[in-house]
Amino acid sequence: MFITYADYYHYAGNDWKINNKPSGCALNIISSLFKLIFNYQADHYRILAIRYDLHQPSYVDNNKRMTVFFRRLNKQLNAKYAGVDMKYAWVREQAAADSPHFHILLLLNGQVVNHPHKVSQVCKRIWSDMSGTIYYPKNMYYLVTRNDLTRLEQLLFRVSYFAKGKDKDKRAAQTKSFGCSRSL
Repeated sequence: MFITYADYYHYAGNDWKINNKPSGCALNIISSLFKLIFNYQADHYRILAIRYDLHQPSYVDNNKRMTVFFRRLNKQLNAKYAGVDMKYAWVREQAAADSPHFHILLLLNGQVVNHPHKVSQVCKRIWSDMSGTIYYPKNMYYLVTRNDLTRLEQLLFRVSYFAKGKDKDKRAAQTKSFGCSRSL
């Protein structure tokens, strides 16, 4: 994993401020996150980006729970909102706790869903059914229109935290610490 300690990440012709303190940012994660967000924004005039933390009750050596969670979430959101076009990113971390937690980012078509309340209820129900707990961080969502560079900068800085260079190594060798939807 290559770590940068730079204050800015160059992408799409601009230098974007990133949250690199105190452990730097993993370049592969930053690159994937920026690509996902910019490609999503190219397809949607308005995006709703929501950030959650998912905690699980015990240690597991794989990320199958994330696959199940996103599959269920996508199915339920598509049934509730036509054209929601959900994309996601997640990072697995474990510091001093006995079990890992996941930071997740959801990207939704902001012209279909423009507030996280109902989406949060669905996420909580799914993750609770999987015996986990969900944490809603302060300022957990961003509604970003295509030409709103200020909100885009805020979102990119916020999600750059996912790429922090620490707390990602307590996992089995074959287990990834990061995953996201495919972006074109």
